[in-house]
This record gives sequence, C-alpha cells and structure tokens, in this order.
Amino acid sequence: MLQAQDVIQIRGILQRNVGEHSAGDTVRLFTKRQNPSNPQIYQYGLTSNNSRRYINEDQVIVLDDDLDFWEARWFEERGQAIQKAGWEQDKRQELFEDAMDYYKTAKNNGLIFENEFLSDYMYQLLYFIHPTPILKEQERNLSLLILKSPEAATFAFDNGLIVITTGLLAGLNTEKELATVLAENISHVVLEHNLINFNRALRRERNARIWGAVAAAAVTTAMVVDEAKTGRWQDYGAAIDFGNAIYFVASDTRQNIGASYDNAQQLVARRFALRFLREYPEVLTLDDTEFLYQIAPAVSQHATELYALKNYDQAARLLQRLEQNGLATDQDYLLMSKILRRQAHDQESNQLAMDYLLLAKQKTMRPWPEIYKEEGLLQLRLGEKEKARSAFETYREFLIAADQEQPSEFFQSEMRQVEQFLQRSGNRIRLGAATQETPPTEPILPEKPEDAGGQDRPL
Repeated sequence: MLQAQDVIQIRGILQRNVGEHSAGDTVRLFTKRQNPSNPQIYQYGLTSNNSRRYINEDQVIVLDDDLDFWEARWFEERGQAIQKAGWEQDKRQELFEDAMDYYKTAKNNGLIFENEFLSDYMYQLLYFIHPTPILKEQERNLSLLILKSPEAATFAFDNGLIVITTGLLAGLNTEKELATVLAENISHVVLEHNLINFNRALRRERNARIWGAVAAAAVTTAMVVDEAKTGRWQDYGAAIDFGNAIYFVASDTRQNIGASYDNAQQLVARRFALRFLREYPEVLTLDDTEFLYQIAPAVSQHATELYALKNYDQAARLLQRLEQNGLATDQDYLLMSKILRRQAHDQESNQLAMDYLLLAKQKTMRPWPEIYKEEGLLQLRLGEKEKARSAFETYREFLIAADQEQPSEFFQSEMRQVEQFLQRSGNRIRLGAATQETPPTEPILPEKPEDAGGQDRPL
C-alpha cells in the first residue's frame, strides 16, 4: 500500500538491461501508462541516468501489487507528475486554506445542513468507496459538507472535502446514483484536478478572493438561521432568499478553488467512478425505498427551499414522494398545508390543507407553535371564526413564552400582528352580540298637532 509522504513508487524486477540497470535488478517504478504507440500495452516508468524512461509491462515483474483501486489510479495518473514536480506544498497549502475558508464561511452563515442521520449514512457509503486516507503531501481523510442550496451541485476540494447540495441529494432516486456522485468527486481528488487547474490559472485574478462577497450575500440567511434557533415557527418563505446560497456553488467560487472541471476531467472522473462500481458492486446495499429513507431529511430541506423560492409545484412533488413511501413527517405535512393555501382558495383545497395540518398535529412529538398559526389562517378561510380565534390565542401564548426566554424582534412582531387580529375580531364579536341582543327601536318623532276643525293654524 502506498504511503502519502514516503513511498510514491513501487518496486519491480527488470527482465532486460535498461540504461545503467541490468536484468534482475530491483528498480523503483514511479508510474504506469498506456503505450502511446499501442494503447493495448501498458508501460512502467523508471529513472535511468537521471532521466525518465518507459518500459513495457512484460519487461518487468512488479513486486508491489497490493495497490487498491484508487491507489492504482493515482499511480497511473499522478505518479509521473509528482516524480517531476514534487508535491508543490505551497500551492496545496493555499488550496487547503481555501477549503477551510469555505467551510468556516458556510458554517458562520448557517448554510451547512447538519443532520447526523443523513451524514452518518453518507460517510458510511463514502468510506465503503474509499476506505483509506487519500494520497497527498500529508495524510488526509475524505470529508463531507452538505450545503443548503436549491442548486443541484457538487464538487471537491484538493484536501478531500466534498461539497454536495441539498438540491442535488433531493433529486437522487437510487443509492447507485449517490455512490456515483461520491466516486466522481473522489476521482477528482485522487487525480488532483484542483491542483492541475490551480497551476493552469497561475493565480490570475485569484488574489481577489470572493469569500467576502459570499459572506455579504449570505447575511439574510444568517439572520434567519439565528431566529430559527429559538423555535420551529419560522416561515422561511417570508424571510430567506435561498438564492444567497447559490453563491457558494457559483462558477466563480468553483474556479477560485480549482473545482471548475473541464469536460476531459469530468469524463475521466465519471469513467473511473463507473469502473469502480462495476468492480465493487458490494458497496451498494440499499433498495430504492431504503435509500429514500436515508436521504429523506435532504428531501424535506429541499422542499422548504423550493417553497421559499415559490416553486410550489416542485416542492409539493417532493413532499408527495415522501408521503407515498410513508416517510412524511409533521414538518412535511405542515409545509404541504401551506403550499395548498398559497396555491388555491376554494372549499375543497382549503379542506385538504386542513387535513394535512391535522396530520401534522397528529405526528408532532412536541408543541409546535407554527401549526396553530396555520390552523388559525385555515379556519378563517373555512369560516370558523371562533376556532380561528382559539388557534391564534394558543399561538400567542407560545410567542409570549418564547420571547420571555429569548427576546426577539420576530416574536414581538408576530405578537403585534396576532394581538391586533384578536382585538379586532373581539370587537366584531361584541358588536355582533350587541346587535343581536338589543332590538331595534323606532325613531321618536314629535307628535302631530290635532287638526283644529280644518282651520289653518297661524304660522
């Protein structure tokens, strides 16, 4: 097995004389490639007389044949470059710092989707595919970052950090599709496409880092995430423009870190990914329903993102996918209720929205204030004013308790709206009751004077 820093070559016994080496000598081989004259034949590279030479595979007996799939790909594709240029540690260090900057900026702005159940499953699959540390200038392990973004995007950093958006995860249907995405990113890391692209760019315009602009673009998201920490009633559709997260997967961002892969790089990464899955099908263990169960948190999250962007039909399709497979939660049913309320206003749609809301109330495992707010709005649509008032009074009680625990402008603004509604609806109820209890009276008119024998009265 190759070691990252010490051994970047394998040993072989020569079957003929090569330069100063004699047949039977044990030599170091630094790469393997296809013979340019005959692609059916492979060649090994070795150093002879301070120059690199290539010999056909039948001219050497390879001793170190225990390379795993990814080590073999690295040896074939990167061994020669490392032999020639070394590890280029200064450039790798800058790429490593880029990865850390990216992670910290996303973390500070609340754009990382943190769900231990989903992450644990994805890490299991990741390490099934690549179980060993990656070959770099120093030993590094692969890692994952799930980014809250409606964009379906994925890419990797040179240090092995793989970024996948909730938008991409929610669109996957099988475990093989996810394994292919992971394996393609691993290919980019193993083949060091980020470093190659970094060298191509030669740092042009790269000193103008974009992280400051990215952070500024995510201010709205950060504010909402901070509010969301105090309760689950936050209406993301009214408060977040998830378009901010698009900056984190934009082409400028990816180009800055060497992850704007060209067609050739994408093709070779996909070729190696599919080859790995053909050779190691045992890494795939879940059927489609079990796979959906594992990625369901990302599907729910993406539905919320689409709702925020007013893509109601797409959000509804994701939620229906969960419901049809028995995986919908209280959050999903509440969101479906809100989508129906936003899309239509007829008796049938309003009643269906209420049915979804009742399912949310049945499933929820703790008090959830936003359910009562939604219930109040739907009861108003259905003409049930007393039930609406009761729901809003319950919602107000939750708001008061939350604001006492952690004062927030959001809670206070919500309370003002609810209290104004309750006051006005109370006035209407009192006015209505007063109108029903007090019978209308005839206006009191002055009595008419008696007619004095038909004589005219003096003016």
